[in-house]
Amino acid sequence: MSWERRLHWPVLGLVFSFPVVAATVKDGGSTVFTLLLLAGLVLGWPAWQSLTVWEKRVLRGYMIFFAVLSLTLVNTEDYPSAMHKLERFVRFLAVVPAYLL
Repeated sequence: MSWERRLHWPVLGLVFSFPVVAATVKDGGSTVFTLLLLAGLVLGWPAWQSLTVWEKRVLRGYMIFFAVLSLTLVNTEDYPSAMHKLERFVRFLAVVPAYLL
């Protein structure tokens, strides 16, 4: 049995426990989300080839959008406010590897 197959049930457990942990434990949702992100980075990249063309375009487009937004931080004077606004986009960018699971 391959290691990807052995991690199938723990990943499903993380997915289904996410709403429960997020609602009951302080910062629990962030912890489960981080574990899903790490699992997506390890297990998800081979799945990139199985995505449809429009899925790849949307995900690549968002990654490019995020890169451009990150570059605008170089030219800002109100760095704390800009970082706070950028955090919203970081959350969605972190969903990309989890989406590949």
